[in-house]
Amino acid sequence: MYDFNKETNTIIKYVGNEKHVKIPSEIDGVAVKTIGNSAFKNNQDIESVMIPDGIEIIKEEAFYGCSSLESVEMADSVKNIESGIFGHCHKLQFVGISENISKVPPLMFASCHSLTHLYIPDNVEEIGLGAFIHCNKLSSISMGDDLGIIRSMAFRGCNLSQLFIPQGVSKIEDNAFEGNPIEKIKVSGHNLHFSSEDGVLFNKEKTSLLLFPLKREGEYEVPKSVEEIQRTAFKNCSLSIISTNNVKHIQDYAFENSMELEYADVRNVERLGAGVFINNEKLSMVLLENLKEADIYSFAQTGLKEVTIPRGLETIEDYLFYKSVNLKEINLHKGVKEIKNGAFYGCPVEKVSIPKNVVKIDPQAFFNEQFMDYIVDERNPYLSSEDGVLFNKDKTILIHCPMGKKDSYAAPNGVEVVGEKAFMATSLENVTLPKTTKIVEKSAFEFGVSLKSIDMASVEEVEVGAFSGCYNLIKANMSKELLKDADIIFPDCERLSHIESIKSSLKKLASPPQSMPIRQGI
Repeated sequence: MYDFNKETNTIIKYVGNEKHVKIPSEIDGVAVKTIGNSAFKNNQDIESVMIPDGIEIIKEEAFYGCSSLESVEMADSVKNIESGIFGHCHKLQFVGISENISKVPPLMFASCHSLTHLYIPDNVEEIGLGAFIHCNKLSSISMGDDLGIIRSMAFRGCNLSQLFIPQGVSKIEDNAFEGNPIEKIKVSGHNLHFSSEDGVLFNKEKTSLLLFPLKREGEYEVPKSVEEIQRTAFKNCSLSIISTNNVKHIQDYAFENSMELEYADVRNVERLGAGVFINNEKLSMVLLENLKEADIYSFAQTGLKEVTIPRGLETIEDYLFYKSVNLKEINLHKGVKEIKNGAFYGCPVEKVSIPKNVVKIDPQAFFNEQFMDYIVDERNPYLSSEDGVLFNKDKTILIHCPMGKKDSYAAPNGVEVVGEKAFMATSLENVTLPKTTKIVEKSAFEFGVSLKSIDMASVEEVEVGAFSGCYNLIKANMSKELLKDADIIFPDCERLSHIESIKSSLKKLASPPQSMPIRQGI
């Protein structure tokens, strides 16, 4: 019935089919001290287990996946439990845990869907990573005063509506209680590290807001003593209005998936972490006044229709307003200096006025099919615009032609360089470059599936990938010097049948050669 190692006092494997198992304290006169790794794993017959006095160690995943297991009695001799021992025991309802363990290990009860209540012994000092993750019926948990640390995702996806933090807890990691329908949080008055007010969890001094009850609805005004909102503090919350008062810093993903949030007054906030308001589809208004720094995705996939970038925000980071599909109007303050890659990706902005102090705009900053026009302040010493197209100040570099431009476009005389990604995914069918243009940089026309003809007769250098993905390109006019590299310049242009050189020579495209030298960037 047992595969037993007498030298290590370890049950290696249980091979029986009993429903009610009482593990022996000795086998063949040798004491049993350890239940080995996966010893009972995936047993389909066992309904109850008695772990007797004398056993000290239960190894990793010892009872993992015992699909019929309903109850476990564990003697107090057990002092060391490893990770995942009862993971995915979906019928497990009762566990009497040893009073002498100091840690509930990672994933100990992961996805135990029938577990509703649990007492954690007083000696336990730490609840490990994901210890009770996805125990979706666990509605009551009793934690002792010696508990010091609650690790990340420890109770993620459980069913706790009331939460009491004992006096000894000194650390609660990110997402420890994510997804619980918490209505109220209370903290022991003797706790030296945490406090609660109005059912909300704070640090002791109430300068940092740590966790907001997910089921709390309506409006909430953050206490004026609070200076910082911690990572994921309001994640998945049900609020419709938030006012942050004197808060200066909101950490990453603090309001992620707050699907009912409509209005956020964050006027005194100076720093926003990554993804702070990501996926808040009803968020239609945000009050920003003192913002100086906002990390990537802070307002991604929101319901914002209009946004005014405040004077202190000099850099609009990558994907800051990514796919905010209602955002049509953008007001940039004169303090803005840089707009990075994908900042307004997928936002249906049709035109944007660029203030005088903007130094750099990534060509993919306004990546959307509706975008038509850059309007650059004439006083800007770095950038300029003409016919809605973005250039450097002296118009020698074409930085970006908006995706909304259709049909045909002829770049103005004086343009020397077509910049990287300048026409990427363009809707244009025909593009003509002037005699002054000498360089087409990498990815300049990449994924230009609408492009049918390109006239670049005076261009001397075309970087790798400039025309990748231009599947519908039919005609190209280029210099005789570049003609020999045509198969590399147009690698995906299967419909391209003719290439004309300056001297009107005509070449039928052949199969691409095995290798051919071409300039690898500037």
